[in-house]
Amino acid sequence: MSGVWCWNTNRHSRLIHSLSDSGWDRRTPCTDWSWRGAGTGWWGRRRAILSAGCLDQRFFRRLPVVRELDLRHLRVLCLVTDTGSLSRAAARLGISQPALTAQVQRIERRVGAPLFVRGNEGVRPTELGSFVVASARVVLGDVARLTEGIAERVREHRVDVLRLAGAPGPRVPVWTARLADALPGTDVQMDILVDSAALTERLLDGSRDFAQLEAFDGFCGPLPAQLVSRLLVREPLFVALPEQHLLAARDEVALAELATEEWVMLPLQASVEQLVFARACAEAGFSPRIRHQVIDSITAKTLVMRGAVSLAAPTSRTGGGLVVRPLAGEPLVQQVSVAWRRDGPRAAVAERAFHCAALGYLELLDANPYYRRWWEAHPQAHTELDAALRTALRS
Repeated sequence: MSGVWCWNTNRHSRLIHSLSDSGWDRRTPCTDWSWRGAGTGWWGRRRAILSAGCLDQRFFRRLPVVRELDLRHLRVLCLVTDTGSLSRAAARLGISQPALTAQVQRIERRVGAPLFVRGNEGVRPTELGSFVVASARVVLGDVARLTEGIAERVREHRVDVLRLAGAPGPRVPVWTARLADALPGTDVQMDILVDSAALTERLLDGSRDFAQLEAFDGFCGPLPAQLVSRLLVREPLFVALPEQHLLAARDEVALAELATEEWVMLPLQASVEQLVFARACAEAGFSPRIRHQVIDSITAKTLVMRGAVSLAAPTSRTGGGLVVRPLAGEPLVQQVSVAWRRDGPRAAVAERAFHCAALGYLELLDANPYYRRWWEAHPQAHTELDAALRTALRS
């Protein structure tokens, strides 16, 4: 049989000292106690223990060790005390009464003593239970204040992130810079994707807050109901030619004059641009020779410099071995819109995002003087953009 073990409390410390003074060696098992002056036999040992202040006659058993209680245990004890009923407390917790009863019993086993007295009118805490619940309220209050303080400090130091997306080209980088200036303290990030469907998916799943979408008349379906969009501009597509091309000196180039050229296009699976282009070429009386299908602009530019031709954004710059010219009659026009989730967390700054997209677009007009002239001659192509700038000036 193992020896007697005690809690480390003043009460039991007095007991140990009293037993030591009486001649008991704490290392001696209960079956072989030695005493000096406390008497012999059972009653002598009992008198020595009771005189030390231990009123629990079960002391001769191994004394229980109080195990730690979790915060969830403390919350349960407070709720049972507040409701005065295990059934009502179980309903508040969304569990069955037997499950809560078993949980309270497990907590009492951890403590080593009953915490509640059950009666016909419900439950009420014992003296120990009242002490535990009162202490639990203090602990839970401190934890709540700690959690709130942590959250407040995290909010103060958190870097706010705004995530943009769009197609390759200069529009999205300039938009990103404008929004970063307009929202100091916000980390404005961008993602470049060729596929318009992928851009829509990013908005729907919440991984991107705003996106600039490109679409061609007759080749775009309605946006999902969760998204809202606002037209930024209707822009014509230009053509990129090698600078030594015979048509490079023209102010504009007719699409039919490029019938024999080798074209560089985006892959069909990445964009509907090929389909739109094929329709425009058919209307011009020829079938295009699409020799290269590439995604990145560097490869496309290199191919053009070596003799191929390609469609180009009107804000593309001339230079570096190629020229960018308008197509006569604007056979290819795309809509550029700003889109976001209708109920997204960033819907409140949608007006600011659109305004910055408009300002960024204006920065690009002078990249190509041919586009600047087209812009001024076609005010109907950018009415929404102009309205956003006027609203910003009034505010």
